[in-house]
Amino acid sequence: MQENVGRLQGIYPHGIAIVQVADYFAVGNRGRAFTSVARDVAALDLEYACALVRHLVGTSCVHWDRGIRDLAAQSVGALGSSAGEFIVEMAIPELVILYFSQVLDSACLVYRG
Repeated sequence: MQENVGRLQGIYPHGIAIVQVADYFAVGNRGRAFTSVARDVAALDLEYACALVRHLVGTSCVHWDRGIRDLAAQSVGALGSSAGEFIVEMAIPELVILYFSQVLDSACLVYRG
């Protein structure tokens, strides 16, 4: 992404800011990537916040690794300030459906969120 942002300036909204926030060292730590980096990127633009929430709910909250599921739940909570309305409209109903279909670990919906 860093090279694309540099070569195709103006294509990515807030591209330079994202590259600065989500650098190699910041995303190298899984916990930090899910919590602080995701929150900082989401704060740049609502489109990024919604895309992150969609990914967290659709992929990370149903991941086979419980650690990923826990981090996804923490991250969705951290994104509430940037995409709160989107979370209420899209994420919560989806998480409830996953929970009652027994696809979703209860910890991801209740314990962390």
